[in-house]
Parts: sequence; C-alpha cells; structure tokens
Amino acid sequence: MVTPLREHQLGLIKGHIPAHFYQTIVELNKLPEEIARLNKRIEELENPLILRFREHRGSLAESLATERTVKDNTLGELIACVKASLSTYPVDVNADTLSVEHYCKDNRQVGYPETYIVSIKRYGVVGFTNYLPQ
Repeated sequence: MVTPLREHQLGLIKGHIPAHFYQTIVELNKLPEEIARLNKRIEELENPLILRFREHRGSLAESLATERTVKDNTLGELIACVKASLSTYPVDVNADTLSVEHYCKDNRQVGYPETYIVSIKRYGVVGFTNYLPQ
C-alpha cells in the first residue's frame, strides 16, 4: 500500500514539476481515504440488515446525500435519527407520532430493494428507509 504524501511533502515538490503532474499527484494522494470510504459503503450495501435512513428531498440524488446508517436497527434509533434531522423544527417525534410503512420496491438504488416511508403525524413525510425497524 502506498502511503499518502503529507502537506509539507506536496509543498516541496510543487515548484519542481509541471503543474499537471502536481495536480495528478494531489488527486492520487486522496485515493487511500476514498478507497476506505468505498469499502465501508460496499460492506453496508452487502448487509441488507443495516437500516439506512435518508431524508425526503426533491430528487433521489439529493435524498441519498442525506443518508445515515441507524446503529442498532431499532425503532428507538430511527426516532433518534429523525429527531436529529428535524432538530431545528418544533416537531414531537416519538413512537406514537412516527410511522414506518411499506412504500414500494425500488431498483434505482442498491441497498433499497424495498423502500419504507417514514412519516410523522401532523408533520408529514420525513424520509425513507430500506428496512422495517424492530
């Protein structure tokens, strides 16, 4: 495995090589953390029991950008996740006000073969999840 260069090492070579080579080195230097992020995502997607919550947004891409993994696959953890995403709104989120219902089969995104809609009474749709919490 290649060790990424430190900032001061990049600074030392910057003036001594053509700019396009330097830019390539900077981009390659980011690969180890990108690979680690992708490996984590692959692990999450291969395990269908990992509960993922994403907020309701205008498009699928915008919604997926808000995706969070719920630690224990429980309703309590999902409630905590929804509370965090609605922290700036005066909304009462608890087991009585939150509902999770089957929404559709969704083949657009890996990890969401079944999509469940997450709603709050007197508020509306908050987001979606890939798994019905226990």
